[in-house]
Amino acid sequence: MDINDVEVPNDSFKLIQNLIQKYPNLKTLLEDIDSNLSQRLWYQLSGNLITLSRDPTLQQSKDLIEIYNGLVHFIQPTLNPMKYLEYVQNMLHNYKNNMKEALNFIENIESKSAKFKGEEKIFIKILKGFCYLDLNQMYELEEIIKNIEHDFSGKFEIDSSLYAQYYKLCVSFYEKKQDYDNFYSNAFQYLAYETKLSNEEKLELCYKMCSAMLIGEKLYNFSELIEKDFFKLMHGTKYEWISNLILYFNSAKVDQFLSMVEQNKQRINENQILRGHVDFLPVKIRIAALLELIFQKNKNERTLTFEEICKVCLTEEDKIEYISMKALSHGLIKGYIDQVEKKLTVNWIQPKYLDKQKIILMQDRLI
Repeated sequence: MDINDVEVPNDSFKLIQNLIQKYPNLKTLLEDIDSNLSQRLWYQLSGNLITLSRDPTLQQSKDLIEIYNGLVHFIQPTLNPMKYLEYVQNMLHNYKNNMKEALNFIENIESKSAKFKGEEKIFIKILKGFCYLDLNQMYELEEIIKNIEHDFSGKFEIDSSLYAQYYKLCVSFYEKKQDYDNFYSNAFQYLAYETKLSNEEKLELCYKMCSAMLIGEKLYNFSELIEKDFFKLMHGTKYEWISNLILYFNSAKVDQFLSMVEQNKQRINENQILRGHVDFLPVKIRIAALLELIFQKNKNERTLTFEEICKVCLTEEDKIEYISMKALSHGLIKGYIDQVEKKLTVNWIQPKYLDKQKIILMQDRLI
C-alpha cells in the first residue's frame, strides 16, 4: 500500500481525545499526535508514537494495545519498520499476563510483513525470543538465539540498539539457565551496546556479573571488568563488599581472598548466585594463583614442581593434581602432569587482559 492511500478512521481521532482526558500529563504529546495525524506528517508522528510507547504508565496498562488497534494498525505502512517494531516491543508490556497471546501477535506480524528485511527480520526474532523467555520455552529460545547469532555473522552495518536487545535477551537466557560463564560474557557485551541504562540498573547488573565471575569455571581475567566505569559505581554502595572480593581475587593472593570470603560469609549465603557454590571459591582462587605463577615465568621456565605450586596456592601437595587438572580441563592452560616427578609442565596459557602492572612486567621481559 502506498502511504498516500492510507486512510485514518474518525475513531482514531476520538481515541486520542479520550486519552487526553485519561492522561492529562500526556496532553501536549497527545495533542502533537492529533495534529501530526491530521496533517499526515508521518515522520513526526512516528517519533511521537515511540515516545508515547515508552511511558511507564501506558506500559503497565492495556492502552498501548488499544492505541495499536485504533491507530497504529491503520498507519503501519507510513512507519519506518524499525520504529514500528520498537512500538510493538514496548506494547509487549501490556501482555505481561498473557505472553502466549503476545507471541501469536508477533508471529502474525511476521507472517504478514513481507517487506521486513535485514535488521527488521532480526528484530522480530528478538521480540519472539522475549516471548519465549517469559513462557519459559527454553529450547525454542536457544534455537532463536543461535539463529540470530548466525544472522549477525558477516554483517557490519547493524544498529547498535539491535545488538543491545540481542545481548539483553542472551543475558536473561543464560541467567535462567544458570550458565554463569555465558551470562557474564553476554552481560559485558550488553553494557557495551546499551546506552539507556541508569546507574542503578548498571549497578544491579554489575553485582550479578561479579557474582558470576567468582563462580564461572572459565572466568579468570578480572582486570578488564575492574577498569570499567560501571564496576567503579560499586564503591561506597551496599555492593562494595563483592567489588572488594573481585579486587582481592584479581591479586591472586589466596590468604587475603579467603579471609575476605570468611568476613562476608553471610552476604555470600544471601547471594542467590554464590550461595550454592561456596565450596568452589577456595578451588578457584588457587587456580588463579597457579595461573599467576605461570604468567610470572618466562616461557622456558614453565615446568613447575608441586612443591613450588603448594607454596603459592597455600594447599597440600595432594591437592595440586586436582587444581592442575581443573586448569587443563577448562582450557586455561595446555601441558601435562608428571605424577612421578611431581611436576606440571605448561606450554601454553590462555591470553589475558593486561592491566598496567602486567604491561610493565611484559615490558621488563622484552628489555
